[in-house]
Amino acid sequence: MKFLKHIAFAAVASLALSGCSDALEADNKSNGGQNAEDYFSSNPELIIPTAYQMLTKFAFQVDMHDAQSDMYMCPRSGSDTEFARFAITSETSALNDYYKNAYKLIWYANGLINYGGEGSECAQHGIFLRNYGYFLLTQQFGAVPYITHFIQDASIDYPRTPLEEIYPAMIAELTDLYNTTTFTQNKHDGQFNKQAVAALLGEVCLAAGWDLGTSPTDLPSGKYSVNDTKYFREAAKWAEAAINGTALSMTYAQKWDPRNEGNAEEIFSVNYCREVAIGDVETGGHFMHNNYTCYFDNCLKTGMKPIKSGGLYLPSEKAVMLFQKGDSRFEDLFMTTIYNAKSDGTTAVWGKDGGYYAPYFPDAKLDELRIAVKVFPYYTTDAEIDAWFAAHKEQIKAPDKIEGTDLYDYGIVNPLAMRLSDNADLWDFKKDGTVSRRAAMKYIDYSKTAGINSLSCKKWDDPDTPQRATDGNYRDIVLFHVSKCYLNAAEAYLLSGDETKALQKINDVRKRAGLNALASFGSYDPAYTVPASFVTSALDVLLDEYARECYAEQDRWRELRRSHQLIRYNLAFNWAITSLDEMKGADGVFRTIRPIPQNVISNNNSITDADQNPGYRSVLSVE
Repeated sequence: MKFLKHIAFAAVASLALSGCSDALEADNKSNGGQNAEDYFSSNPELIIPTAYQMLTKFAFQVDMHDAQSDMYMCPRSGSDTEFARFAITSETSALNDYYKNAYKLIWYANGLINYGGEGSECAQHGIFLRNYGYFLLTQQFGAVPYITHFIQDASIDYPRTPLEEIYPAMIAELTDLYNTTTFTQNKHDGQFNKQAVAALLGEVCLAAGWDLGTSPTDLPSGKYSVNDTKYFREAAKWAEAAINGTALSMTYAQKWDPRNEGNAEEIFSVNYCREVAIGDVETGGHFMHNNYTCYFDNCLKTGMKPIKSGGLYLPSEKAVMLFQKGDSRFEDLFMTTIYNAKSDGTTAVWGKDGGYYAPYFPDAKLDELRIAVKVFPYYTTDAEIDAWFAAHKEQIKAPDKIEGTDLYDYGIVNPLAMRLSDNADLWDFKKDGTVSRRAAMKYIDYSKTAGINSLSCKKWDDPDTPQRATDGNYRDIVLFHVSKCYLNAAEAYLLSGDETKALQKINDVRKRAGLNALASFGSYDPAYTVPASFVTSALDVLLDEYARECYAEQDRWRELRRSHQLIRYNLAFNWAITSLDEMKGADGVFRTIRPIPQNVISNNNSITDADQNPGYRSVLSVE
C-alpha cells in the first residue's frame, strides 16, 4: 500500500501545524492555543505524511517548470502564458505560492528534525525533504534565506544566503544522509530512500557546477566558460550511485505503463492511491492528464480523455520534429491512434469498446474499432500513409450524418488523419473508407485550431480514471528515475571534460529507444529547423536527448536555465518570442531566473527592493 494511505494522519498533523510560518512572512503565530512543542515532542512521526503531502504542491507546476522552453506551446488563445512570454513579475501569484509552499515544506522538514532528534528516522525524512525544498527554491529564485532551525516565533529577519554557501551545505548534509541513512531499499512507497538521496545529490551538484563553476559569456549564443569542474565530478559520482548499476532493460513503453508503477527504473515519486483516497474519489487525485495536450471536448459524449480548461502545452514544432525515425519514444509518448467510442445514442460507451483509453484494455479489439484520429510522424512518406489507409479502410469510414444533430451529440468524432512537421498535412475520412487531403498548413496555424486532432502526450494517462472532466487521476508523479540519471551523468561527464563517457551514457539511452549509437557528438543531425546562427554543440545533443527521454516531466526550464541556454533556445524555438528585448527587464538584463515575490520583500525586514533578482529591478532601484 502506498505511503499516502496515511493521509488521515496527515489531516490530523495539518490541523496541528496550520499555524506554520508563511515562508518568511510575519505569520508565525501559534495555532489556536495548541502547543506544537507539547503535541509533537512525543509524536513527531505524525508530521511525516503532511510533510510528504507538501510535494503535491510542486508536482503540477507546468508554468513554472516547462514554460519558456523549446518543447511546448499554448497557442489555442492565440498567444501564450505570461511565463512563456517572459512577462511574469514579482506580483505573479504563482511565484508567490511556489515560494511560500517551498518554505512550508522546509518548515515541516525542520519540524521533523527538531522533534525527532538527530539521527532519528523522522530527522532523516526531514533532511531529505528540506534539501529537496531548497533545491526547488534555488533553481527558480537563486539565493534565498537558508534556514535550518524550526521557526516557532514571529521573526521576520531572514536575509538571502549566497549560493556559494547554500550548495556546499546541501551537499554536505545530503552526503552524510546517504552514508548514514537506515532507508537503504527502494520500496516505491512515496518515502525517500538511499537511491533518491543520490539522485538528488546528482541534481544539486550539477546545479552547483553550473552556478558556481561556470560563467555565461554571451547568453544570446549560449556561450559560457568552465572555471571549475569540482562539482561536475561530484555530480557524475552521485548520478552513477543513483543509477546503482540498473540497466535500461525494459522498453520505454513498459517503463511508463500505468500498470507498471514502482518498476526498477523508478527512484522516487509523489504517490497517489485511488483505493485509500479520502473524500470524493472521482474528483480527488490530480489533473496531470490535462497538460501536454489540447481540449478534447465533452468526454462524456465522445469517450475522449477528460481535459478541462482548454488543455495546455502542446508539443512545439521542434518537439514534433525531434523524434527521429526508429525512435520508439514517439509512439510510446503520444497517443497516435485514437478510437471513436461506441454510442448508445446519448453518451459514449468507452473503455475496451472504444474511445481514447481503448489501447489500455487488453481485451479491446482495436482492429475492429472505428478510428477517430490518426497521427503520423513527420518522416512518414505519402506511400506509407496511403498503404495505412488501404489497410484500415473499414476502420476509417466516416459515420453517417444524423438529420438535425451534431455527431458530437452521439459521441462521435469526425475522423481525420494528420502528419505533423513544420507543415501539417491533414486527411479527412469519407463514408466509403477513402480520404480527401487538405492543403498543408503551417504547424503553428494548425496548433491554434487543434482540438481532438492534437498530439496528446500519454505519459501521465490513468486508464482507470472515471470518465469525468475532473481531477480523478491517480498516477504517481515520478520525480527521479534511472534514465534521467543516465543523462545527468552524461551532463556531468561532458562538463568535467570526459566526452567519451558522456557520449556512452547518451548512447545507452538512445539504444533503449531503438536508435543507433552516435559515433561522435558531431555526427548528430537533427531534423528540426534552426536559425542560421544556431550551431549545434555537444551540449545541444545532450539537451535534445533530455527533451526526448524526459518529455512532459517538468524539467525543461531548469535544464535550460542552469546550462545558460535559456535565452538562446527561446529565441530560436519559442513561438511567443520574436526578439531578445522581450526577454529583458526594465533594467536591461536578461530574465534568466525568477523574481523574488514582492510579498516576500514586503514582509521580510532583511530583504529590500535592492535585493531583487536582475531582470526584475526597476530602473529607479538600479540607479
